[in-house]
Amino acid sequence: MPFLRKMESRLLICLFFLLASSLNAQENWSVENLSELPEALSNNPVSTATIDGVTYLYTFGGIDESKSWAGIHNRAYRMNMDNNTWESIPDLPMEVPVIAGGASSCANDIYVLGGYEVNMFGQEVSSDQIFRYNPTLNFYEERSNIPTAIDDHVQAVYKDSLIFVVTGWSNNGNVANVQIYNPSSDTWSEGTPLPNLNDYATFGSSGEIIGDTIYYAGGASVLGFNFLLQPLLRKGYIHPEDPKQVDWFLEEHEHALGYRMASFAHKGKIYWVGGSDVAYNYDGIAYSDGSGVPATSSIRVYDPETGDIERYEEQIPAGMDYRGIAVIEDGDYVLIGGMQEEQTVTNRVTRLKNDAFLGLEETASSSLLIKLVSARGIYLQDKQYKGSFAIYDVQGKLLTEGNAVNGELLFSSPINKSTGTNALLILNLEDGRTGKFYAY
Repeated sequence: MPFLRKMESRLLICLFFLLASSLNAQENWSVENLSELPEALSNNPVSTATIDGVTYLYTFGGIDESKSWAGIHNRAYRMNMDNNTWESIPDLPMEVPVIAGGASSCANDIYVLGGYEVNMFGQEVSSDQIFRYNPTLNFYEERSNIPTAIDDHVQAVYKDSLIFVVTGWSNNGNVANVQIYNPSSDTWSEGTPLPNLNDYATFGSSGEIIGDTIYYAGGASVLGFNFLLQPLLRKGYIHPEDPKQVDWFLEEHEHALGYRMASFAHKGKIYWVGGSDVAYNYDGIAYSDGSGVPATSSIRVYDPETGDIERYEEQIPAGMDYRGIAVIEDGDYVLIGGMQEEQTVTNRVTRLKNDAFLGLEETASSSLLIKLVSARGIYLQDKQYKGSFAIYDVQGKLLTEGNAVNGELLFSSPINKSTGTNALLILNLEDGRTGKFYAY
């Protein structure tokens, strides 16, 4: 096509249902602050459930802003997403309050398990307790104990029926255990253990299951007398005919480093959010040198099809010390509490939405096609379209705006090719239709 040969002076607006990674683009996440928690919390397991069609966010236990052993507690809260309000629910009935546990939603019940207690002398003891929380009845039930007490583990749900508890710390060190819980029978089974402690066994990792494969990254390994992060992605193929059989593999990736990141699976990819690049104790102080650890604002993305992990900076408010992320639906997630800058325990609640996946299917007609972009205007294929438009960069800064007249969108100010890279065009036409399109 002739205009494709003139890319040096023009921008081509292309219709995408999602922003392809091949565009050398950042991840396009919108960030929204929801109602703050009733108190500042960190290292707290989180989850979601639905009651009568209403989505609720949940947080169980954690550590308060004192960051001391005495600040570890069993308090629990839920937020109604319809009215954006928090309320207390019964305390998590752990015998002794813990941090670094995990929570998973399975068949709309929430299972909270593991973690470790800290006493006044600084001694840490891993927990073997697990509770099922019934969101409708607002009630806990203790279940069969975890065979190996565990904390700071990887916890992921397989086909909404099994909970995989992989590696983690157990009292005196990292373990290679793969513990599988069946909620329907309240039974535990042992999966294929990890091949070795040095590369696979960690504490503070996080990961997810896509299809029949579990992926986890980050976390600290015990190497000599040090707790070190390694640039390793661990993968396990789960045999669907016998989920206890897992084939383990290892891949080296520069951006697999991280500690206490939140993770989720989205559109066939694994995302790791926030966390730190240094291993630290429950108070945010580095094991290595006793200094305060900085939180990151990054998002790491692993694409199983390409085998690549990309890291995008300044995508979210800096945060770390996460024990999960609340999943509302695909493309819609909530970070609850954690530590922000200066290792400050926060009551912040941050909603992340990937608007790149809203796209053309939300318009009334697919005939609204962009034909050409120059430095001063956009031309539509149908000259009868009228309305207003705005163009933003990926940070949300308005680049230009104007009106559509006879199919031509005239910019109020020119856009240079460099500033137009990865721009978002929003059209609002007089017939009520709207559209979002990404430019490169």
